[in-house]
This record gives sequence, structure tokens and C-alpha cells, in this order.
Amino acid sequence: MSTIARKSLICLLWMSVCALLVAQQPADPKWTQAIENGDFSAAENMAGWAMRGEQLGAFQLVKPQDDGALPILAITVEKTSARAWTMELWQSIKKAVPKGSTMYISFDYKMSPGYSFQFYWQQETEPWPKLLSLRLTEPSENWRTVRV
Repeated sequence: MSTIARKSLICLLWMSVCALLVAQQPADPKWTQAIENGDFSAAENMAGWAMRGEQLGAFQLVKPQDDGALPILAITVEKTSARAWTMELWQSIKKAVPKGSTMYISFDYKMSPGYSFQFYWQQETEPWPKLLSLRLTEPSENWRTVRV
């Protein structure tokens, strides 16, 4: 077999392998939202969410200035505590999340100096393993986006 024929055959095989790999990839991932009312747009704005630590401050929704924009959750801390998770906004997920699924989490935040914000996802079985835990401590007067 000549060198040109061999190179052409290798190139053809390589293109076939690439075409097979592309064909095996799903066209679009199927998205399902696991959190209820994640954007606080429900008629009962805080529907699906539970709050703890309201004696230390307040959770409130601020209506957007622009039409079609989403409300903003503002958390005002009036008393502080050395314990983590003293003020907490949480939701128990009712939808079954298949094992091995990829979870995508995204939110925007602003934070005053001297405060921290912790986001965590845990399984509700003892010993309460945290599957994901993020702690944000850098203050920001501008909106920052977190995508995980």
C-alpha cells in the first residue's frame, strides 16, 4: 500500500471515529429544575422556601424596577451570631434526582463587608453528609455570579 493511500485510510478512519463520537453525544441535555420557585416569581413570593433565624434579622423580597425582571431576596442582619447557619433560607427538594446526575447551580449576590454567605446541599440522612458546600466571604457592592 502506498504512503498516500495509507495516510488517506488513516484520515478516513479518524473522521469516522470523530463522527461516531459526535453521534453518541445527546443533542441537548434534558433540564429539570429541582428547586421550587428558585427565582421567587410565584404569586406567593416565598412559596416553597422556609426561613430560620428571623429573630436575628429579616428576609424580604424587593420588587424589581424593570418590567419582566425577577425580584431580589434581601437579607438584613440585625444581630450576629458566632454559629454558622444562624440565619437560614432552605428548601427540601421533593423531586427525585437520579444518581449520577449533573447538578447546575447558579445565583447572583451582593454582600456587605464582615459577613459571609454559605450555600450547601446535603442529604437528609444521618450523618447529614454535605454533598456541596460553598462559603463566600469577599464583600461586593456589585452583583457577582456564582455558577457551579
